[in-house]
Amino acid sequence: MKKFLSLLLVAIVLLSSTALASETRTISFWYSAGGANGAVIQSLVDEFNETVGKAANIFVDGQYQGAYTASSNKLSAAIAAGDLSQLPNVVQQGASTVRRLASYEEVIKFEDLLKSGKTNMTKDMFVQNFYYSSYMQGEAIGMPFASSTILLYYNKDAFVEVGLDPEVAPKTLKELGEYCAKLTKKNDDGSVERYGIVLQPDSWFMSTWLCQQRVGDGHAYFADNMDGRDGYSTHTVFKEEGTMKHFLEEYMAAYDQGQWKYLSEDDTGDFAAGKVAMFISSSSAFYSIANAVGDKFNFGCAAVPAVDENCLGVAAGGSSLYIMDKQNEQELADTIFFLEYLTSAETQYKWFAQTGYFPVNVATYDTPELAARVAEYPQLKAGIDQLLASEPTLQEPQLGISGFDSMLSEAIIDIIEGNATIDEAIDTLTENVDAAIDEYISSL
Repeated sequence: MKKFLSLLLVAIVLLSSTALASETRTISFWYSAGGANGAVIQSLVDEFNETVGKAANIFVDGQYQGAYTASSNKLSAAIAAGDLSQLPNVVQQGASTVRRLASYEEVIKFEDLLKSGKTNMTKDMFVQNFYYSSYMQGEAIGMPFASSTILLYYNKDAFVEVGLDPEVAPKTLKELGEYCAKLTKKNDDGSVERYGIVLQPDSWFMSTWLCQQRVGDGHAYFADNMDGRDGYSTHTVFKEEGTMKHFLEEYMAAYDQGQWKYLSEDDTGDFAAGKVAMFISSSSAFYSIANAVGDKFNFGCAAVPAVDENCLGVAAGGSSLYIMDKQNEQELADTIFFLEYLTSAETQYKWFAQTGYFPVNVATYDTPELAARVAEYPQLKAGIDQLLASEPTLQEPQLGISGFDSMLSEAIIDIIEGNATIDEAIDTLTENVDAAIDEYISSL
């Protein structure tokens, strides 16, 4: 009897060990892409769960947490609560939150992960423009994922109508003004039937136009310490270096000639309806724009018109994925396994093909699938060419301040509407941004 009980006990232990070994482990993934793009993320998560994840006994619980601001606030609240169980294993966050994320001890820096020997991912496998998007003081904090740039979208049929080559878009702000003057169409009563472009610059647009200018041996910045990426910014530099004035002079000269639309509630809708011949939007909006235009007219994509012929490049944008340290080595290993799947050349192609976000894995650009996709949608090539011609360090600023977009847009609107000269607008902008930086620094 004792021998039988001993054998039975061994059998139970073995069965229990087998059951534990095959038990599915769950990790959580908070994402902020909504709508169609969110559905694509969830489809990639589902594919993982049904294939390689299932084989490895890993299940990813994908959870939409609202837009970036809502998700960021929820993450901050979970960290403040001090309960690791409330944290996701990986979270998607926008570019503007890099500085905050870098300050959290609960975030495992992606740079550290790559050096740890725990992953097959390497720095060189990533497009460097996107790798630098979460760079802070020489280290990548997050893993690039939903990466994009701005593009010029234009109505080829409208170009042909006014005698412009439909394959040649304006390359500089000066040319943009000239094109807009030709493309503007007015009714008999003088009202505008079609504007050349609708253009409402925000900080992402301005990151390109201000920072693509040359200062010394490098490109320009809004503020010192590489726009807050090499230590906290303490003051602006765009006035003393003359970059803001140069941009605004070129911009206003183009506006005075082209008289474009500078306020709109729906840029894509205006473009699709033929109310504007051009507009600037994210490369990630490509498919939604293509669907909105449908067969109404032929449209093209081109690099964003540069400040002048001496400027080149576009600021990278989008979001990254951040790994949370939940003090659990198994969960970390499972998270890494999932991220390796997300960044594979194959998965990145699927992400690109369905959303318009650029692949972050350089190997994806050499795949026959991507070549076939570009053959189907030739407009996509313009975005890829523009990206690869841009300096990797040309990025959005990390000043840590709020209201930056409104400060920039209000300055430009004041000039357009005659409420301020260029010099007066720059003085006000400098004063407002410096005050916001001071307030931020004092809050630390």
